Amino acid sequence: MTPPSTTPAVDAARAYIEALASHDVSAVRLADGCRRVENGIPTGSSGPAIIRDLDRSRKYRVIKRVEIAEIAERDRAVHADFQVVVALGLAARVRERFDLDADGAITRITARISMPRRR
Repeated sequence: MTPPSTTPAVDAARAYIEALASHDVSAVRLADGCRRVENGIPTGSSGPAIIRDLDRSRKYRVIKRVEIAEIAERDRAVHADFQVVVALGLAARVRERFDLDADGAITRITARISMPRRR
């Protein structure tokens, strides 16, 4: 069960996080110029490319579920702390920052991902 959202910005970030495992991108709102950076390495060059990856890419198909520990809007961004659970019983902690434009679309995703560990 998903906890109730507190702001539209949190809703936007939660939709992206949940799409990592569900691959249902219908609620994901990314700006055309959205960029994604993971552990300092660019991994998404545009909103449409990131959505296409969430929808079809093998790199996301290994994710079985996400477990959101904390998600909140602060410092004019949404900060999320969650785990991705992947095949073979492995899980990785993820901390992401989502920057949004005035229309509520995500413009930048900055992720810090730990090494997967057996659960």
